[in-house]
Amino acid sequence: MTILEFKQWLIEQGWKVTLNRIPTGAQVDWYAYKVFKGFKDCTANEKKPSVVVVASYIKFDDGREHISCDVQVIGEVTKDQWVDFRFYSLNLDQFFKQYKGMIAKLKLAWNVVVK
Repeated sequence: MTILEFKQWLIEQGWKVTLNRIPTGAQVDWYAYKVFKGFKDCTANEKKPSVVVVASYIKFDDGREHISCDVQVIGEVTKDQWVDFRFYSLNLDQFFKQYKGMIAKLKLAWNVVVK
């Protein structure tokens, strides 16, 4: 699967894709986000947090390509306390095999710390 096919798959699954304005050096200028049911509201905006997929793509001088991603939820859980829960540096096989379980674990971790 190419990085563009991965992006298209996310869109087809209901993820929204937007420009990533934070330079990562990973040749990807977008990230995907989606709100899932069951997450408690973020303290900062009183809305459900978005789960975010940040993809990385690197093409090496010898022609090899590497695609990986992070799956994360970030937000304010109590006044002035922010958390960043993530699964990181997943290759696409790991992502597809563990996708639903990762969302469930992020939800569990988030809901434990939100007051």
